[in-house]
Amino acid sequence: MENANIKIVEMLKKRGMTLAIAESLTGGLVSSAICGVPGASEVLLEGVVSYTDESKITRLGVRRETLEIHTSVSSQTAAEMAEGVRKNLGADIGISTTGVAGPGEADENGNPRGLVYVGLSSGNETSVSRHMFDGTRNAIREQAKDICLERLYEILYEKERKNND
Repeated sequence: MENANIKIVEMLKKRGMTLAIAESLTGGLVSSAICGVPGASEVLLEGVVSYTDESKITRLGVRRETLEIHTSVSSQTAAEMAEGVRKNLGADIGISTTGVAGPGEADENGNPRGLVYVGLSSGNETSVSRHMFDGTRNAIREQAKDICLERLYEILYEKERKNND
């Protein structure tokens, strides 16, 4: 979706909502896309690049057991990252990305290159979507950023639609 970042910032501002971002494989791409929009400082509380398991535990509150049982590339970890960044920063919405960008065919746990999880947490609801992308390491990271922004836009659009009904 073109200009999803602009639409996201506009919608968040209109609703008086705040956003917190936790990124692993995207390494700040999602935060950068949001920060590139004038007025983002009114809605974006913080973007955290949490690349290691230890960082996910200490900065985001991901449970060590989750990482040991499900690994850092899992729907469970994406959910805990999104919930953790939202709660820790007091944001209305938390989003997260985790996955395998490569360059190898799989990570040390056997998760295939291109596997991406996007977590979204708002209020008492947390959802995770699973995606498979092809391409180079950076192409996978860009696709992960794009799908994360698209998912966030869809959630905000749906909330806005429900409020107008």
